[in-house]
Amino acid sequence: MVKEIRLDKKAVFLCEECDLGYADKETAQRCEKWCSETKSCSLEITRKAIYFPYFLYQKSFAIGDIIQTSTPINPGNSGGPLLNYVGGVVGITTAIVQDFQGLGFAIPSNTIRREIESLVSSGTYRGHSYLGVMGTNMNYETAQQLGVNVTYGWKIVVFGDSSPARDGGTQIGDTIIALNGSRISNGDDLATYLEENTLPGEALILTVVRGNLQTNVTVTLGERSSPPVWISSFKKTVVKEK
Repeated sequence: MVKEIRLDKKAVFLCEECDLGYADKETAQRCEKWCSETKSCSLEITRKAIYFPYFLYQKSFAIGDIIQTSTPINPGNSGGPLLNYVGGVVGITTAIVQDFQGLGFAIPSNTIRREIESLVSSGTYRGHSYLGVMGTNMNYETAQQLGVNVTYGWKIVVFGDSSPARDGGTQIGDTIIALNGSRISNGDDLATYLEENTLPGEALILTVVRGNLQTNVTVTLGERSSPPVWISSFKKTVVKEK
C-alpha cells in the first residue's frame, strides 16, 4: 500500500517496501510492486525518487554526518560558514532542497578539517572510501515483510560499479549491521563510519545478516570517484551509494 505524506504542502508518495518517495502515485506503486516481487530495488525506477529518508545525497554519494539547518541558504552562499549561537564555525554550507523553504545542509567542520590540507595543496581530496553498494534502511516493518529477525542495519539492494563489497563476498539482500565491530543502525551510521574511520585501500570487516544467519565479510575499500553533480530535490535526483 503506497503511503502519501506532505512535504512543504507538496504530495510525496512513499513505497513502503524501501521508503523511497515519488512525486506521482503510479511510480511509487511500480516501485512497491518491483520491491515486493524481487526483494530489491530497480535502478530505473529509483532514479525518479525525490525523497530519501534520513539522508541528503549529493554527487550520487551519501554525505556522512550531514548537518540540517533552517538557516536560509541563497544561491551563491554555498561554501560559506555555518555558525553556532556563539559564533563558532560548525560547518560549511553546501546545498538546499529546491522548492522547500528554509531547508539547507552543511558539511561538518570535522570533515573539512580532515580534508582541508589536501584541498589547499592539491585542489582535491582522495581519502573518501568506496564500498560500492546502494540500499535502504532496515526496520521492523521491512523485517516482518521479509521474514527475517534483524530490525536494524542497512540492506543492500544494488551494487555500484566495480563494487568492493561485491568483490569481497557480500550479496544482494545482505543487511549490514556492523563495520569493524561498530554497530550500524542505518545508512547514516554507515556513511558516517566510512567517512570518519576509513581510507581507500584499507580492509574493512562487514558483519552482515544473510537470511537469519550472521557472518563476517572482509572487504578492501576502493576510492570514491567524482561523479556528476546532482542534488537530491524535486528536479534532480540521485541514488543512495556508499
